[in-house]
Amino acid sequence: MLEKDVTEELKYVRDISEDEGFSQLGLKCIIDGKITDILTEMAVFGSISIEKSQSPIVIGVGHEKQAQIFTAVPSRSRSIDDITATLIGSVMVPAGQSSIWISGLSVFPDGRMIFANCFYNKRLVIVQRNGTLDTEIPISPLIPHDSTCIDDKTVAVPTLYNNTIVILDTENKQVTNTIKTGRCRGIIYRQEQLLYCEIEKGIVGIQLSNNKVITIVKDDTVENHWSYITTSGENIYYTGNGSTVKCYSVRGEKRWEYKNNSILMDPTGIAVDQNGVVYVLSNGDKCVVLISEDGKNGRTLFTIKDGITESYGIYLRTNKLIVVTLTGQILQFNKHK
Repeated sequence: MLEKDVTEELKYVRDISEDEGFSQLGLKCIIDGKITDILTEMAVFGSISIEKSQSPIVIGVGHEKQAQIFTAVPSRSRSIDDITATLIGSVMVPAGQSSIWISGLSVFPDGRMIFANCFYNKRLVIVQRNGTLDTEIPISPLIPHDSTCIDDKTVAVPTLYNNTIVILDTENKQVTNTIKTGRCRGIIYRQEQLLYCEIEKGIVGIQLSNNKVITIVKDDTVENHWSYITTSGENIYYTGNGSTVKCYSVRGEKRWEYKNNSILMDPTGIAVDQNGVVYVLSNGDKCVVLISEDGKNGRTLFTIKDGITESYGIYLRTNKLIVVTLTGQILQFNKHK
């Protein structure tokens, strides 16, 4: 009786084995090699299919070890030597009552540009993408140094010599909050937090929900009044003094430091693309410098021959690069790979 039961069960196991009842199904993901261009070029991320493979269950005497090896998709590093750009347009920031001194640039989600018109006019100027005036907001006696967008109508503005950041509603042109700080300079908004360069202190963060202040990077070499900051992912990039650009994580861990006296003197405005390549204004050399994502290499992208004069504001979104000069000339470039 027992022998008969075992025989029937064995026959059943063999039957389902032969008709692929034990076949192992697995998902196979093929990653498109152009993943780094997803923001500009890719129409299809890749493909996912179901593949059938032999069952790992073996009926018989003995055992066979099986192993699966997964290979990570290698990251593609974009060489800064491959990057070029073409000037596509140039307009002027609308004039004020006095001389123009543009010390900061940020951009709303809809593409409108915000310029900090420092010293003489003491105003914010908001300009449409085609260069026409949208509105201007006088903030005298305060002197705007830079600006960053919090949402589609609200900006944060650090002020020179007043040690404050003002939060402005650009629709009704009213100050909605004033935050006391140290000597705050370049500023960027990231995930409900304002990050800014503070002279002789480093990189400081303010949580907007409760105005809590935390020092993220201690760096007393931030001595330049024209220090600027940007972020990308989990990284912070900033200019501070001399001929140096630094990269830290948002937790204050140092990633790299780039220094090159031959092409980078008095760095000011800074931007970064989706590949981690840094674009920085070098006022001492009147040029735009590219720095590789690992901070090991740099080269000049634009010079004074391309219209770069003394400048403090630079902005990059996908393949559109904007530089604004001190005197208010807005240079718009198409970036190529």
